[in-house]
Amino acid sequence: MVDDLLEQHRPRLLRSGISKRESLNQAKLSGKPAVAFALTSQGTQKYDALCKEISRMRT
Repeated sequence: MVDDLLEQHRPRLLRSGISKRESLNQAKLSGKPAVAFALTSQGTQKYDALCKEISRMRT
């Protein structure tokens, strides 16, 4: 069922995904943006990829 829904809506889905990361949890607890807390973490890189994907959609 999930696979059918994914296939049906795939053209409208973003490819970037954000998974749970300890660095993102720590950034949240510290009250800082992930970019300021851990610039090179995988979580920050995933958010950067998502932002770039959204930006490409808008141009």
